[in-house]
Amino acid sequence: MKPHIMTKYSFFLIILMLNTLLAKAQDPTNPSKQYIPNITTASPQVAAMSKVGEIPIDISTGRINYTIPIFEIQEGNFTMPINLSYNYSGLLFDETPGHAGVGWTFNIGGSILHTVNGLDDYHHEQDKKIIDDYLNVKPPYDKNSSNGVNRISELLKRISDGYIDGEPDKYSINIGNINSSFYLDKNGNPVFLKNENYKITRTQNDGFILVDDQGINYVFDLIISADKGQGDNSYGYASGYLVTEINFPNTSNKIIFQYENANLLNENYINETLIKTLDQYGNPNSSGSLETNETTIAINNINLKKIVSDKYSIEIKYKYNPIESGICVINSLIVKNNENKEIKNFVFSYSGWVGRRSNLLSVSCNGAITNQMEYDMAVNYPIFQDIYDSYFKKDLWGYYNSKALRATNATDPFFNPSIKPDFASVKIGSLKKITYQTKGYSLIDYEPNMAAFGGVPYGLPYHPDAAIYSNYSARTSYLSGGTDEKTFVVNTVPCYIDLNYNLVNNTVDKEPYERESRISLFLDEKEDDPIFIENKSWYWDQKWSDPKMSKSGTKKQILISKVGTYHLKATSTLGINASIQIKVVEYPDFFDEPVGGIRVKQVQNCDYNGKCITTVYNFTQNGKSTGLMLQKPKFYSGSFTDDRRECLGGVYNKSEFYTFNSVYPLSEYRGSPVLYKKVEKYNIFGSNTNGKTVSSYLGKNVVTPNEGQLLNIGLLDSEIVKDQSNNVLSKSKSNYLLDKSPDPSKYVYSLEAKYILETRWQNSPTTGGACVYSIPIPLNSFREGGMTHRARNYKLQKEENKSYFKGDSIVQTTEYNYNLSSGFLKSQKSTNSKRETLETKYLYAQDYEMASESVRNELIAKNMIGILLDTRSYNGVKLSEQKTEYTKTADNLLLPKFVYAKKGVGDIVNIIDKKITYDQYDNKGNILQYTPESGSPVAIIWGYNQTQPIAKIENATYAQAIVQYAIDENVFRNNLPNAMITTYTYIPLVGIKTITDPKGQTTTYEYDEFNRLKLVKDAQGNILSENQYHYKN
Repeated sequence: MKPHIMTKYSFFLIILMLNTLLAKAQDPTNPSKQYIPNITTASPQVAAMSKVGEIPIDISTGRINYTIPIFEIQEGNFTMPINLSYNYSGLLFDETPGHAGVGWTFNIGGSILHTVNGLDDYHHEQDKKIIDDYLNVKPPYDKNSSNGVNRISELLKRISDGYIDGEPDKYSINIGNINSSFYLDKNGNPVFLKNENYKITRTQNDGFILVDDQGINYVFDLIISADKGQGDNSYGYASGYLVTEINFPNTSNKIIFQYENANLLNENYINETLIKTLDQYGNPNSSGSLETNETTIAINNINLKKIVSDKYSIEIKYKYNPIESGICVINSLIVKNNENKEIKNFVFSYSGWVGRRSNLLSVSCNGAITNQMEYDMAVNYPIFQDIYDSYFKKDLWGYYNSKALRATNATDPFFNPSIKPDFASVKIGSLKKITYQTKGYSLIDYEPNMAAFGGVPYGLPYHPDAAIYSNYSARTSYLSGGTDEKTFVVNTVPCYIDLNYNLVNNTVDKEPYERESRISLFLDEKEDDPIFIENKSWYWDQKWSDPKMSKSGTKKQILISKVGTYHLKATSTLGINASIQIKVVEYPDFFDEPVGGIRVKQVQNCDYNGKCITTVYNFTQNGKSTGLMLQKPKFYSGSFTDDRRECLGGVYNKSEFYTFNSVYPLSEYRGSPVLYKKVEKYNIFGSNTNGKTVSSYLGKNVVTPNEGQLLNIGLLDSEIVKDQSNNVLSKSKSNYLLDKSPDPSKYVYSLEAKYILETRWQNSPTTGGACVYSIPIPLNSFREGGMTHRARNYKLQKEENKSYFKGDSIVQTTEYNYNLSSGFLKSQKSTNSKRETLETKYLYAQDYEMASESVRNELIAKNMIGILLDTRSYNGVKLSEQKTEYTKTADNLLLPKFVYAKKGVGDIVNIIDKKITYDQYDNKGNILQYTPESGSPVAIIWGYNQTQPIAKIENATYAQAIVQYAIDENVFRNNLPNAMITTYTYIPLVGIKTITDPKGQTTTYEYDEFNRLKLVKDAQGNILSENQYHYKN
C-alpha cells in the first residue's frame, strides 16, 4: 500500500470566477455596484488544464473521462504525463476552448491559476492582519467600547466600499499529478484546502516555488498578466503563473519550459442586475429597472513552445485563429532525443474555426493516424457578431440555449422559463465516435442530466416537465349579472396559479346607473381573507365615472402552500361582464427534471468487423433519478435602504437587487451540476449481459457554497457486483476520515461586508441644514458574512470487501491510520474472515522514531518528508522490517546510502542486517557503484550524456572499471579478467539496441518506423522473437 492512498480528483474550476465584491475600490455613491459580480478569468489553456482529473466514464457525474497518451516526461521516480483528455459536459456558452479544441484538454506543462476574491491580494497583503484582528476581537475592535465601535464601523464601510480586502485570493495548482489549491494567510504562508505537505515561497519575480513532499521543486516564474475594466474602474492583475523549471533533490538534471511571446486575448462578459424599489410599507415604487454591466478583460496569453531535459526536447507548434491571435490549438508535438534526432512526431488535425471553436479531428504519430474523432454537429456552433445580441443565450447553468430570451425589467428572476436547459443546444459538439488505429471504434450516446426533486423546495425558475396543469374559470354576463362560483381541489403543495381577470362595463344601456363587480380567489371558508381580489364600480351621471370601460390584469406564480378546496368567484350587477381565469400548476410529490449539461447514456465498443459490446449506465432507481442537484440557485443578491424620513421631504427608498443567474455557482463539483448517488453499469453483447456493478457515492445538498463540503462529495461509498442472474458476487464499503483539521494555527479568514442601510436626519430643521447620517455608521447598517479556510484531511479510513461463492463469503477488512498533522499513512491493518491480521507501519523523516537517522534534518529541510524510510510488518508480533538510510553526496544530493532488512521480532542491527550499500553516485544522481550483502562490488558506467547505463561490471570497483574503460573500450573485457561485464547500446528514447553478455554474446533489438519493437536476434543473427502489428487496411 502506498503512503498516499486517496484518489486526487481534478476539480472543474469555473473560468468565470464570480464573487460578490469588486476587485477595485467601489463607488460609495452607487450602492448597487456592491452587488455586481466580480469577474476574473484565466487564459484558455490554464483554465482548461484546471479541469483535469473501453471509454472510461466518471460515473458519479456521468461524463466521459477519456485520455489519449502522448508522451511521459521521466526523471528517476518522477513522471509527468503529456496527454489529451476529454471531459465534455456540454457546450458552455462563455467558455473559450483550450489548446486541443472543444471538449479536449491538452495536459502539458503546468500552471497556478489565480482567482481574485474581493480585491487583489498582491496590493492588500496587510489587510489579512486587519481582518484577523477584527474577527478575533483584538484591539482596537472591541464592540464594548465606543472607540471599538467606531473602528469596526470604519472597517466595515471600507470593506463594503472596496478599499480593504476581506477575502483571500485562491491559487489552484495543476502540474503533473499535482492538483491542489491554497490560500495565503496573514503571514504569507500557504493554507491548502486539503492537508498537503507542500511548501510555497515567492520568487523575486513575484512568482511561486512549490516544493512537493518528495523535495521536487516546481518554479512558476512566468506571470500571465491581465487587465480588467468594469465601468470606470480598471486594474491589472496576475491571472496565472506558468512553470518555467522543475529541479530535483537527488539529481542535478532539470526540466526547462520555454515560451512564445504573448498574444493578446480579449474577453467580454455582460451581467444584468434587476433593481426593485419599495416604499416603507413594502409596496413597489415602480416595475423595476434593469442595470447592465460589461466587464472587459485583456489577457496576455503565453504559449509553451519547448520543453528541454538532459535526455530529450519537446517542441510544440500551434495553429492560430485567423481572427484572434490569442486563440490557438496545438498543431504538432515533436520529441527529439539528446542527439537531436526526431523520435516521435505527433500531428493534430482540426475542423475549421467557427468563431473561437474548432474540433479535434485526428491524432497522428509518425505518419500513422492513431485516433479519429466525429462530433454531433447536426447544428453548428453558434456565432454572433455582437455580444449584446448573444450574452443571454444560455441556461441557468451557463450552457448554450438557443431559445433563451433577453431579460427585461418585467422579467421575474424567480420565473424565467426561457433559461430552462435545451438538450438540442447543449449537446452541440459532443464527441459521438472515436475510431482507433486497429479500425475498431466506439460510439457514444448522450442524454440530459436529470436531478430528483421532492420533499425539498424545487427552486428552479420554471415549471418542471412533470407539472400537472388544470384550467378553471368563473364569469358573469352583463345581460344578467349575478354570481358564478367554481371550486377546485389542491392535493399537493406547493403549487402555483397564473391568473387573468377582466371587468368590462357595457355602455350600450345606461341602466342601471350604479354598477358593481368583483372577482376573487380564496380558500374554503376564507372568503374574508382572499388570496386575490379585485373590484370595480362605474356610476352614470351625465357621463361614466371612469372613462375607461374595462379593467384587466394578470398575476403570475401565486404560491399556494395549503392543500384544500379553493373557490373562484365572479360577481357583477347588470351591465358588467366579470371574468376570472386561472391555470393551476401542481407538482407531483416526487419527479425528475433536466438540469444543465449532458451525461453518457451508453457506449458501444466495436471491433473492425462491427461486433460490439455495449456498456450501459443507468442513473435511476425504482424509476427515479439518483441525481442530486447539490446547490440550489439563489437570485436575490441583497438590498440597500436609503431612509431619509427624518429629513425635509421624508424620502424612503429600499432597493432590492436580483440576478437572472444564480448568486451561487451551480457546478462546483467537478464542473457538474449534479451528483449521481447510485449508478448501475452493465455490458450487453448480443442478447446477453454480464451482470452489473452498482456504485454508490457520498454527497448531500449544499446550503451555501463550502469548499470543504465539496471535497467530501463524490467519494465512493459502496460497490456491489452482481452476476447476470442478479446474484451478489461481491460487496465493498468505504469509510472516510473527513474534515479533520491537523493544525488550528493554519487558517485564513474570509470576510464580506455590505452596506445595506443609510439613515439620515435633518441637521438643523429650523434653518434648513443638511440631511446627514451619523458617524460612526451604526453596525446594523452592515451585513456581514464569511468563512474560515483551514487545511483538512480527507482520507480513506476503512475498506471492507466481501466475496460470495456457493453460499459462503470471504471478508477482507483494511483499516488505515494517519498522522493527522502530516496526513501521511502511519499504518494499515488487514483482517481476513479468520480474524487473522497483518499490520504494516510506515515511518518518515519527521517521525520521532527517525530522530537519530543520518541526514534526517537535511531531508526535512529539503521537504523530502513524504519519502518512506522504514517499513515494519506485524501479525501480533513483529514479522519484518526494512529501512533505508540516506546520505548527502559531494554534489549536495540526498540519495540512499544503505538498505537494511530483518525478519523476526528484533530491531535492525546495522552491521548484521545491511543488505546493500550504494557506494558512489555521479553528479546526476546515477549510481556508479553498489555492494550487495555478498560483498562483491558492482560498477555501472553511464553514457549518452549520463542518461543510460552502458556497462555493468560485477566484481570490480567503479575506480577500477572506469580506468580500464577509459584506456581502451575494445579490450575492456580483457583488462578485468575477474569481472563479469555486460554492455549496452541504445537508440535514445526508442529502446535498447544491443546487449552483450559476460560471454561476449550480443543480442540485437530492432524497431519499426513507429519505434515499436520488431525483432530480437541472437549473436548469430537468428530471430529469437518477432512482433507483428496488424491493422485493418
